[in-house]
Amino acid sequence: MIPARARRGRGQGRYTAAIVAPLHAPALALLRALLLAAPAGAEGPVDADAGAAALGGPVVIPVARPGDQSLPIEVLPDPHAIPPVAAPPPLPQTVDEEYPEEPEPPAPEVHPEIRERRPRTTTRRHLILPLPTVRTEPLVGLMIGVRLTYAYRPLPDAPNRAFLAVESRVSLRRVHNHGFGLVLYDWLGHKEVFDLGVNVHLDPVFPYYGLDPREGLDRRELEDRYYLNHVNTYTAYLGYQHPIWRYEPESPGRVAGALRGLVGVAYAIDTVDAAPDSLLAAQRPDALGITRRGTLRGGFVWDRRDNEYSPRWGGLHSAIVDVAGPWTGSSTGTWARVNLAARWYRRLFTRDFVLASQAIYDGLFGDVPLVPLGRIGGLHNTDAIGGRDIGRGFYRRRFIGRHKMIFSMELRFEPVEVRLGRHLVGGGFKLFADIGRVIHPSERLFDNTHVSGGPGAYVAVDRFTVIRIDAGFSPETVGFYVTGEHTF
Repeated sequence: MIPARARRGRGQGRYTAAIVAPLHAPALALLRALLLAAPAGAEGPVDADAGAAALGGPVVIPVARPGDQSLPIEVLPDPHAIPPVAAPPPLPQTVDEEYPEEPEPPAPEVHPEIRERRPRTTTRRHLILPLPTVRTEPLVGLMIGVRLTYAYRPLPDAPNRAFLAVESRVSLRRVHNHGFGLVLYDWLGHKEVFDLGVNVHLDPVFPYYGLDPREGLDRRELEDRYYLNHVNTYTAYLGYQHPIWRYEPESPGRVAGALRGLVGVAYAIDTVDAAPDSLLAAQRPDALGITRRGTLRGGFVWDRRDNEYSPRWGGLHSAIVDVAGPWTGSSTGTWARVNLAARWYRRLFTRDFVLASQAIYDGLFGDVPLVPLGRIGGLHNTDAIGGRDIGRGFYRRRFIGRHKMIFSMELRFEPVEVRLGRHLVGGGFKLFADIGRVIHPSERLFDNTHVSGGPGAYVAVDRFTVIRIDAGFSPETVGFYVTGEHTF
Protein backbone atom coordinates (compact mmCIF):
# COMPACT_ATOMS: atom_id res chain seq x y z
CA MET A 1 0.00 0.00 0.00
CA ILE A 2 1.05 3.65 -0.47
CA PRO A 3 2.18 5.33 2.76
CA ALA A 4 0.23 8.25 3.98
CA ARG A 5 1.75 11.78 4.09
CA ALA A 6 3.54 12.63 7.27
CA ARG A 7 1.55 15.05 9.35
CA ARG A 8 2.59 17.49 12.04
CA GLY A 9 0.95 16.60 15.37
CA ARG A 10 -1.00 19.31 17.05
CA GLY A 11 0.90 20.87 19.92
CA GLN A 12 3.97 18.68 19.25
CA GLY A 13 7.39 19.62 17.97
CA ARG A 14 8.12 16.35 16.08
CA TYR A 15 6.95 14.44 13.02
CA THR A 16 4.99 11.12 13.26
CA ALA A 17 4.77 8.33 10.64
CA ALA A 18 1.56 6.31 9.94
CA ILE A 19 2.14 2.73 8.85
CA VAL A 20 -0.75 1.50 6.80
CA ALA A 21 0.13 -2.20 6.68
CA PRO A 22 1.77 -4.65 9.08
CA LEU A 23 5.44 -5.45 8.38
CA HIS A 24 7.31 -8.62 9.04
CA ALA A 25 9.90 -8.13 11.75
CA PRO A 26 12.86 -9.51 9.74
CA ALA A 27 12.19 -7.28 6.75
CA LEU A 28 11.85 -4.18 8.93
CA ALA A 29 15.11 -4.89 10.69
CA LEU A 30 16.97 -5.41 7.40
CA LEU A 31 15.63 -2.14 5.95
CA ARG A 32 16.67 -0.18 9.05
CA ALA A 33 20.17 -1.68 8.89
CA LEU A 34 20.55 -0.65 5.26
CA LEU A 35 19.53 2.92 6.08
CA LEU A 36 21.95 3.20 9.01
CA ALA A 37 24.79 1.71 6.98
CA ALA A 38 24.57 4.36 4.25
CA PRO A 39 27.78 6.46 4.04
CA ALA A 40 27.63 9.88 5.58
CA GLY A 41 29.06 11.56 2.47
CA ALA A 42 26.66 9.93 0.01
CA GLU A 43 25.00 12.40 -2.29
CA GLY A 44 21.24 12.59 -2.15
CA PRO A 45 18.79 10.85 0.22
CA VAL A 46 18.45 7.03 0.45
CA ASP A 47 15.73 5.61 -1.79
CA ALA A 48 13.58 3.79 0.84
CA ASP A 49 10.95 2.71 -1.73
CA ALA A 50 13.56 0.90 -3.83
CA GLY A 51 14.92 -0.98 -0.78
CA ALA A 52 11.49 -2.13 0.36
CA ALA A 53 10.49 -3.21 -3.11
CA ALA A 54 13.60 -5.35 -3.36
CA LEU A 55 12.55 -7.23 -0.23
CA GLY A 56 8.96 -7.50 -1.34
CA GLY A 57 7.67 -5.69 1.76
CA PRO A 58 5.71 -2.54 2.41
CA VAL A 59 7.21 1.03 2.31
CA VAL A 60 8.11 2.78 5.57
CA ILE A 61 8.84 6.49 6.01
CA PRO A 62 11.58 7.09 8.62
CA VAL A 63 10.85 9.46 11.45
CA ALA A 64 13.15 12.47 12.05
CA ARG A 65 13.10 13.83 15.57
CA PRO A 66 14.42 17.25 16.55
CA GLY A 67 18.14 17.17 17.31
CA ASP A 68 18.71 13.83 15.53
CA GLN A 69 21.43 14.38 12.87
CA SER A 70 21.87 10.67 11.97
CA LEU A 71 19.10 10.70 9.35
CA PRO A 72 18.53 13.11 6.51
CA ILE A 73 15.55 15.36 7.11
CA GLU A 74 13.03 15.92 4.37
CA VAL A 75 10.60 18.59 5.40
CA LEU A 76 7.32 18.45 3.55
CA PRO A 77 5.75 21.74 2.50
CA ASP A 78 3.05 23.23 4.69
CA PRO A 79 -0.31 22.88 2.95
CA HIS A 80 -1.49 26.11 4.61
CA ALA A 81 1.52 28.25 3.50
CA ILE A 82 0.89 30.95 0.87
CA PRO A 83 2.95 30.24 -2.23
CA PRO A 84 5.34 33.07 -3.25
CA VAL A 85 4.16 35.36 -5.99
CA ALA A 86 6.62 36.02 -8.74
CA ALA A 87 7.38 39.67 -9.63
CA PRO A 88 5.73 40.80 -12.85
CA PRO A 89 8.07 41.36 -15.75
CA PRO A 90 9.08 44.98 -16.43
CA LEU A 91 6.88 46.83 -18.84
CA PRO A 92 8.45 47.61 -22.16
CA GLN A 93 9.48 51.26 -22.62
CA THR A 94 7.33 53.06 -25.09
CA VAL A 95 7.80 56.40 -26.77
CA ASP A 96 5.05 58.95 -26.50
CA GLU A 97 4.14 59.61 -30.08
CA GLU A 98 2.07 62.65 -29.24
CA TYR A 99 4.81 64.53 -27.27
CA PRO A 100 8.20 63.41 -28.54
CA GLU A 101 11.29 64.53 -26.56
CA GLU A 102 13.05 67.50 -28.13
CA PRO A 103 16.80 67.08 -28.72
CA GLU A 104 19.22 69.41 -26.82
CA PRO A 105 20.49 72.35 -28.89
CA PRO A 106 24.13 72.06 -29.92
CA ALA A 107 26.70 74.14 -27.99
CA PRO A 108 27.72 77.36 -29.76
CA GLU A 109 31.06 77.30 -31.43
CA VAL A 110 33.73 79.54 -29.84
CA HIS A 111 36.61 80.88 -31.84
CA PRO A 112 39.90 79.46 -30.49
CA GLU A 113 41.42 82.95 -30.25
CA ILE A 114 38.68 84.20 -27.93
CA ARG A 115 39.80 83.71 -24.31
CA GLU A 116 37.28 82.79 -21.64
CA ARG A 117 36.46 85.74 -19.43
CA ARG A 118 36.89 85.09 -15.75
CA PRO A 119 35.27 87.19 -13.02
CA ARG A 120 37.62 89.67 -11.41
CA THR A 121 38.61 88.79 -7.93
CA THR A 122 38.02 91.35 -5.21
CA THR A 123 41.00 90.33 -3.08
CA ARG A 124 43.98 92.13 -4.60
CA ARG A 125 47.29 92.18 -2.82
CA HIS A 126 48.75 95.23 -4.62
CA LEU A 127 46.64 98.40 -4.60
CA ILE A 128 47.80 101.23 -6.88
CA LEU A 129 45.86 104.46 -7.17
CA PRO A 130 47.23 107.40 -9.21
CA LEU A 131 45.05 110.47 -8.78
CA PRO A 132 45.15 114.10 -9.79
CA THR A 133 44.86 116.14 -6.60
CA VAL A 134 43.16 119.45 -6.03
CA ARG A 135 43.62 121.27 -2.75
CA THR A 136 42.37 124.58 -1.56
CA GLU A 137 43.16 126.41 1.66
CA PRO A 138 43.00 130.04 2.77
CA LEU A 139 46.25 131.91 2.14
CA VAL A 140 47.57 129.03 -0.01
CA GLY A 141 44.95 129.18 -2.73
CA LEU A 142 44.09 126.49 -5.24
CA MET A 143 46.76 123.78 -5.34
CA ILE A 144 46.91 121.30 -8.22
CA GLY A 145 49.10 118.25 -8.48
CA VAL A 146 49.45 114.49 -8.76
CA ARG A 147 49.48 111.85 -6.03
CA LEU A 148 50.43 108.21 -6.47
CA THR A 149 49.45 105.81 -3.68
CA TYR A 150 50.53 102.21 -3.43
CA ALA A 151 49.67 99.63 -0.76
CA TYR A 152 50.63 95.99 -0.37
CA ARG A 153 47.91 94.17 1.57
CA PRO A 154 48.01 90.32 1.80
CA LEU A 155 44.31 90.08 2.79
CA PRO A 156 41.43 92.51 2.25
CA ASP A 157 40.95 93.31 5.95
CA ALA A 158 44.58 92.81 7.00
CA PRO A 159 46.94 95.70 7.82
CA ASN A 160 49.11 97.02 5.01
CA ARG A 161 52.54 95.47 4.74
CA ALA A 162 53.78 98.45 2.72
CA PHE A 163 52.38 101.90 1.99
CA LEU A 164 53.94 104.43 -0.38
CA ALA A 165 52.69 107.92 -1.19
CA VAL A 166 54.40 110.12 -3.78
CA GLU A 167 53.01 113.58 -4.39
CA SER A 168 53.84 116.79 -6.20
CA ARG A 169 51.69 119.92 -5.97
CA VAL A 170 51.89 123.62 -6.69
CA SER A 171 49.36 126.36 -5.89
CA LEU A 172 48.33 129.51 -7.72
CA ARG A 173 50.20 131.48 -5.05
CA ARG A 174 53.41 129.55 -5.86
CA VAL A 175 53.36 127.31 -2.82
CA HIS A 176 55.15 124.05 -3.69
CA ASN A 177 54.97 120.71 -1.90
CA HIS A 178 56.91 117.69 -3.21
CA GLY A 179 57.98 114.49 -1.52
CA PHE A 180 57.30 110.88 -0.67
CA GLY A 181 56.61 108.77 2.40
CA LEU A 182 57.11 105.03 2.82
CA VAL A 183 55.83 102.84 5.68
CA LEU A 184 56.88 99.17 5.98
CA TYR A 185 55.18 96.73 8.36
CA ASP A 186 56.57 93.42 9.61
CA TRP A 187 59.29 92.93 7.01
CA LEU A 188 61.71 91.51 9.59
CA GLY A 189 59.10 89.20 11.10
CA HIS A 190 58.90 91.02 14.47
CA LYS A 191 55.75 93.13 13.82
CA GLU A 192 57.99 96.18 13.52
CA VAL A 193 57.30 99.42 11.60
CA PHE A 194 59.73 101.42 9.45
CA ASP A 195 58.78 104.98 8.51
CA LEU A 196 60.90 107.13 6.18
CA GLY A 197 60.41 110.01 3.79
CA VAL A 198 61.64 113.21 2.16
CA ASN A 199 59.69 116.45 1.80
CA VAL A 200 60.34 119.80 0.12
CA HIS A 201 58.07 122.73 1.01
CA LEU A 202 58.48 126.12 -0.69
CA ASP A 203 56.24 128.78 0.87
CA PRO A 204 56.35 132.42 -0.30
CA VAL A 205 53.31 133.30 1.88
CA PHE A 206 54.48 131.86 5.22
CA PRO A 207 52.43 133.64 7.92
CA TYR A 208 53.71 135.03 11.23
CA TYR A 209 51.12 136.80 13.43
CA GLY A 210 53.17 136.85 16.61
CA LEU A 211 53.21 134.51 19.60
CA ASP A 212 49.54 133.82 20.43
CA PRO A 213 48.19 137.28 19.56
CA ARG A 214 45.15 138.57 21.38
CA GLU A 215 43.82 141.06 18.84
CA GLY A 216 41.41 139.88 16.17
CA LEU A 217 42.07 140.34 12.45
CA ASP A 218 39.82 140.25 9.43
CA ARG A 219 40.58 138.49 6.16
CA ARG A 220 42.16 141.53 4.51
CA GLU A 221 44.49 142.10 7.44
CA LEU A 222 45.42 138.41 7.70
CA GLU A 223 46.69 138.46 4.09
CA ASP A 224 48.63 141.73 4.43
CA ARG A 225 52.31 141.56 3.44
CA TYR A 226 53.20 142.75 6.93
CA TYR A 227 52.48 139.23 8.23
CA LEU A 228 53.73 137.18 5.25
CA ASN A 229 57.26 135.89 4.67
CA HIS A 230 59.21 133.53 2.41
CA VAL A 231 60.22 130.24 4.09
CA ASN A 232 61.54 127.07 2.42
CA THR A 233 61.90 123.81 4.37
CA TYR A 234 63.75 120.64 3.30
CA THR A 235 63.15 117.60 5.54
CA ALA A 236 64.26 113.97 5.69
CA TYR A 237 63.26 111.53 8.43
CA LEU A 238 63.60 107.90 9.45
CA GLY A 239 61.71 106.13 12.24
CA TYR A 240 61.57 102.62 13.66
CA GLN A 241 58.94 101.10 15.96
CA HIS A 242 59.69 97.80 17.68
CA PRO A 243 56.90 95.81 19.38
CA ILE A 244 57.21 95.43 23.16
CA TRP A 245 53.91 93.70 23.92
CA ARG A 246 51.01 92.51 21.79
CA TYR A 247 47.37 92.02 22.70
CA GLU A 248 45.73 89.10 20.90
CA PRO A 249 41.95 88.92 21.51
CA GLU A 250 40.48 85.51 22.28
CA SER A 251 37.04 86.17 20.84
CA PRO A 252 36.70 86.66 17.06
CA GLY A 253 35.79 90.07 15.73
CA ARG A 254 37.87 92.07 18.20
CA VAL A 255 40.90 94.12 17.12
CA ALA A 256 44.43 93.20 18.14
CA GLY A 257 46.76 95.81 19.62
CA ALA A 258 50.49 96.43 19.88
CA LEU A 259 52.66 98.48 22.23
CA ARG A 260 55.78 99.64 20.39
CA GLY A 261 58.90 101.49 21.34
CA LEU A 262 59.84 104.28 18.94
CA VAL A 263 63.23 105.67 17.94
CA GLY A 264 63.98 108.00 15.07
CA VAL A 265 66.05 110.73 13.55
CA ALA A 266 65.11 113.73 11.41
CA TYR A 267 67.02 116.52 9.78
CA ALA A 268 65.59 119.75 8.37
CA ILE A 269 66.94 122.93 6.84
CA ASP A 270 64.91 126.15 6.98
CA THR A 271 65.65 129.23 4.88
CA VAL A 272 63.77 132.27 6.19
CA ASP A 273 63.47 135.57 4.35
CA ALA A 274 61.31 138.51 5.46
CA ALA A 275 60.79 142.09 4.46
CA PRO A 276 62.59 144.63 6.68
CA ASP A 277 59.28 146.19 7.73
CA SER A 278 57.55 142.85 8.50
CA LEU A 279 56.43 141.69 11.93
CA LEU A 280 58.85 138.74 11.81
CA ALA A 281 61.85 140.99 11.18
CA ALA A 282 60.77 143.18 14.10
CA GLN A 283 60.13 140.43 16.66
CA ARG A 284 62.41 137.55 15.59
CA PRO A 285 65.40 138.89 13.65
CA ASP A 286 67.47 135.89 14.84
CA ALA A 287 65.19 133.57 12.81
CA LEU A 288 66.21 135.08 9.45
CA GLY A 289 68.67 133.17 7.32
CA ILE A 290 69.42 129.44 7.37
CA THR A 291 68.48 127.25 10.32
CA ARG A 292 69.49 123.60 10.63
CA ARG A 293 67.48 121.28 12.83
CA GLY A 294 68.79 117.83 13.65
CA THR A 295 66.40 115.89 15.93
CA LEU A 296 66.57 112.63 17.83
CA ARG A 297 63.35 111.14 19.09
CA GLY A 298 62.11 108.34 21.28
CA GLY A 299 58.86 107.25 22.85
CA PHE A 300 56.05 104.73 22.96
CA VAL A 301 53.08 104.05 20.69
CA TRP A 302 49.94 101.99 21.44
CA ASP A 303 48.08 101.13 18.23
CA ARG A 304 44.79 99.22 18.23
CA ARG A 305 43.04 100.51 15.12
CA ASP A 306 41.17 98.27 12.71
CA ASN A 307 42.57 100.30 9.79
CA GLU A 308 45.44 102.81 9.65
CA TYR A 309 43.96 105.29 7.17
CA SER A 310 40.21 105.12 7.70
CA PRO A 311 39.65 103.59 11.17
CA ARG A 312 36.21 102.73 12.52
CA TRP A 313 37.17 101.20 15.85
CA GLY A 314 40.15 101.23 18.21
CA GLY A 315 42.67 103.77 19.38
CA LEU A 316 46.10 105.28 18.71
CA HIS A 317 48.00 106.76 21.65
CA SER A 318 51.58 108.05 21.75
CA ALA A 319 54.12 109.69 24.06
CA ILE A 320 57.11 111.07 22.12
CA VAL A 321 60.08 113.22 23.11
CA ASP A 322 62.27 115.08 20.59
CA VAL A 323 65.65 116.54 21.51
CA ALA A 324 67.97 118.72 19.41
CA GLY A 325 71.11 120.76 19.86
CA PRO A 326 74.54 121.44 18.41
CA TRP A 327 75.47 117.81 19.08
CA THR A 328 72.74 116.70 16.60
CA GLY A 329 73.87 119.05 13.84
CA SER A 330 71.53 121.91 14.76
CA SER A 331 72.52 125.55 14.30
CA THR A 332 70.59 126.62 17.40
CA GLY A 333 70.95 125.88 21.06
CA THR A 334 69.53 122.84 22.82
CA TRP A 335 65.78 122.46 22.76
CA ALA A 336 63.21 119.70 23.26
CA ARG A 337 59.60 118.83 22.53
CA VAL A 338 57.19 116.65 24.54
CA ASN A 339 54.09 115.42 22.72
CA LEU A 340 51.28 113.42 24.35
CA ALA A 341 48.45 112.35 22.08
CA ALA A 342 45.39 110.10 22.46
CA ARG A 343 42.97 109.20 19.67
CA TRP A 344 39.80 107.09 19.96
CA TYR A 345 37.45 105.61 17.36
CA ARG A 346 34.08 104.13 18.33
CA ARG A 347 31.00 102.99 16.42
CA LEU A 348 27.70 104.61 17.37
CA PHE A 349 24.23 103.19 16.74
CA THR A 350 25.20 101.25 13.60
CA ARG A 351 28.32 100.31 11.69
CA ASP A 352 27.95 103.46 9.54
CA PHE A 353 28.42 105.95 12.40
CA VAL A 354 31.91 106.52 13.81
CA LEU A 355 32.83 108.94 16.58
CA ALA A 356 36.50 109.98 16.28
CA SER A 357 38.16 112.17 18.90
CA GLN A 358 41.67 113.25 19.87
CA ALA A 359 43.37 115.12 22.71
CA ILE A 360 46.91 116.50 22.36
CA TYR A 361 49.41 118.32 24.53
CA ASP A 362 52.51 119.71 22.80
CA GLY A 363 55.20 121.47 24.83
CA LEU A 364 58.45 123.11 23.65
CA PHE A 365 61.40 123.85 25.93
CA GLY A 366 64.75 125.60 25.42
CA ASP A 367 66.04 127.58 22.43
CA VAL A 368 63.21 126.74 20.01
CA PRO A 369 63.53 127.72 16.30
CA LEU A 370 60.78 129.55 14.40
CA VAL A 371 59.15 126.75 12.42
CA PRO A 372 58.46 124.30 15.33
CA LEU A 373 56.63 127.05 17.25
CA GLY A 374 53.70 126.77 14.85
CA ARG A 375 53.57 123.00 14.54
CA ILE A 376 52.28 120.03 16.49
CA GLY A 377 54.73 117.14 16.84
CA GLY A 378 54.13 113.47 17.45
CA LEU A 379 53.90 110.77 14.84
CA HIS A 380 53.18 113.31 12.08
CA ASN A 381 53.94 117.04 12.30
CA THR A 382 51.24 119.45 11.21
CA ASP A 383 50.52 123.19 11.38
CA ALA A 384 48.63 124.42 14.45
CA ILE A 385 46.67 126.23 15.71
CA GLY A 386 44.89 127.07 12.45
CA GLY A 387 44.97 125.31 9.09
CA ARG A 388 43.52 122.31 7.31
CA ASP A 389 44.08 119.82 10.18
CA ILE A 390 43.76 121.60 13.55
CA GLY A 391 41.75 124.77 14.04
CA ARG A 392 39.87 124.52 10.73
CA GLY A 393 38.31 127.91 10.02
CA PHE A 394 41.32 129.89 11.23
CA TYR A 395 44.18 130.81 8.95
CA ARG A 396 47.11 128.43 9.17
CA ARG A 397 49.58 129.01 12.02
CA ARG A 398 47.20 131.67 13.35
CA PHE A 399 48.07 130.96 17.02
CA ILE A 400 51.55 129.67 17.81
CA GLY A 401 53.47 129.25 21.05
CA ARG A 402 55.50 126.96 23.26
CA HIS A 403 52.68 125.05 24.98
CA LYS A 404 49.56 124.06 23.10
CA MET A 405 46.50 121.98 23.97
CA ILE A 406 44.18 120.56 21.32
CA PHE A 407 40.89 118.70 21.43
CA SER A 408 39.07 117.64 18.25
CA MET A 409 35.99 115.55 17.57
CA GLU A 410 34.39 114.24 14.38
CA LEU A 411 31.10 112.40 13.91
CA ARG A 412 31.50 110.46 10.66
CA PHE A 413 28.63 108.86 8.76
CA GLU A 414 29.55 106.55 5.87
CA PRO A 415 26.34 105.05 4.42
CA VAL A 416 27.56 104.44 0.87
CA GLU A 417 30.08 101.80 -0.18
CA VAL A 418 30.09 100.64 -3.79
CA ARG A 419 32.50 98.87 -6.09
CA LEU A 420 33.76 100.82 -9.08
CA GLY A 421 35.80 98.51 -11.25
CA ARG A 422 38.47 96.99 -9.03
CA HIS A 423 38.16 99.61 -6.27
CA LEU A 424 35.85 99.73 -3.25
CA VAL A 425 34.69 103.33 -2.82
CA GLY A 426 32.89 104.61 0.26
CA GLY A 427 31.30 108.02 0.64
CA GLY A 428 30.50 109.77 3.90
CA PHE A 429 29.60 112.96 5.70
CA LYS A 430 30.76 114.38 9.01
CA LEU A 431 30.45 117.13 11.58
CA PHE A 432 33.60 118.32 13.33
CA ALA A 433 34.73 120.66 16.08
CA ASP A 434 38.26 121.85 16.97
CA ILE A 435 39.20 123.44 20.28
CA GLY A 436 42.71 124.80 20.76
CA ARG A 437 44.60 126.92 23.21
CA VAL A 438 48.10 128.30 23.63
CA ILE A 439 48.92 128.04 27.33
CA HIS A 440 50.41 130.95 29.27
CA PRO A 441 51.45 130.51 32.91
CA SER A 442 49.67 133.71 33.95
CA GLU A 443 46.30 132.67 32.49
CA ARG A 444 43.64 130.35 33.74
CA LEU A 445 43.12 126.97 32.09
CA PHE A 446 40.34 127.90 29.66
CA ASP A 447 41.26 131.52 28.97
CA ASN A 448 41.84 132.53 25.35
CA THR A 449 40.40 129.30 23.90
CA HIS A 450 39.94 129.12 20.12
CA VAL A 451 36.90 127.20 18.85
CA SER A 452 35.95 126.33 15.29
CA GLY A 453 33.92 123.69 13.48
CA GLY A 454 31.63 122.83 10.62
CA PRO A 455 30.45 120.11 8.21
CA GLY A 456 32.42 118.01 5.78
CA ALA A 457 32.33 115.15 3.31
CA TYR A 458 34.86 112.57 2.24
CA VAL A 459 35.51 109.65 -0.09
CA ALA A 460 37.53 106.59 0.99
CA VAL A 461 39.05 104.40 -1.73
CA ASP A 462 39.90 100.85 -0.60
CA ARG A 463 40.21 102.29 2.94
CA PHE A 464 43.78 103.44 2.27
CA THR A 465 43.23 106.73 0.39
CA VAL A 466 40.87 109.44 1.65
CA ILE A 467 39.80 112.66 -0.06
CA ARG A 468 37.94 115.08 2.20
CA ILE A 469 36.19 118.43 1.90
CA ASP A 470 35.78 120.50 5.09
CA ALA A 471 34.06 123.81 5.67
CA GLY A 472 35.44 125.39 8.86
CA PHE A 473 33.76 128.32 10.60
CA SER A 474 35.59 130.45 13.18
CA PRO A 475 34.95 133.83 14.79
CA GLU A 476 37.42 135.42 12.35
CA THR A 477 36.99 133.73 8.97
CA VAL A 478 35.49 130.82 7.05
CA GLY A 479 37.81 128.30 5.44
CA PHE A 480 37.12 125.69 2.79
CA TYR A 481 39.56 122.79 2.56
CA VAL A 482 39.95 120.12 -0.11
CA THR A 483 42.74 117.77 0.86
CA GLY A 484 43.71 114.15 1.37
CA GLU A 485 43.65 111.85 4.40
CA HIS A 486 41.62 112.17 7.57
CA THR A 487 42.70 114.77 10.10
CA PHE A 488 43.32 111.94 12.58
